[in-house]
Amino acid sequence: MYKELVQAAIGKIYKNILFKKYKAEKYIFFPESENAYIEWGMKLLPQYMMQNSFNKVVIIFNDHSIKNYISKDQKTKIKLKKVSKWSMNCFLSYYALEDMSSKWTVVSTKYPYDTGAERLLGIKGVTYRDIIYYDIYKLDGELA
Repeated sequence: MYKELVQAAIGKIYKNILFKKYKAEKYIFFPESENAYIEWGMKLLPQYMMQNSFNKVVIIFNDHSIKNYISKDQKTKIKLKKVSKWSMNCFLSYYALEDMSSKWTVVSTKYPYDTGAERLLGIKGVTYRDIIYYDIYKLDGELA
């Protein structure tokens, strides 16, 4: 538990630096390297930004493959910040203790804690796309 508290304290410092540097409306964390989360998280990102009227978003990641999903026209509204696995764990430890959901979105069902949503995969056709669309991004309406 001591390790998590230290990580959370460091995560708060990292958060303050991140907010000061980027001044974005939303910070989206991709803590996993699983392609399904990255692929659908990035494909649904423009719709998420449009629905919530976000003009500037920062993607925090630790897997280089995320860069493959950013189009040229998105680069002005989306900034990328690569962090180490340790830094990501610090951010997530802080997020687990302090409600940052108004400024942060974590594209994962396992971090900072397991929501159990992955158990729904395959049941009545539920896919990663559905989980990200409805559970993580909380988008309205039917999937396109």
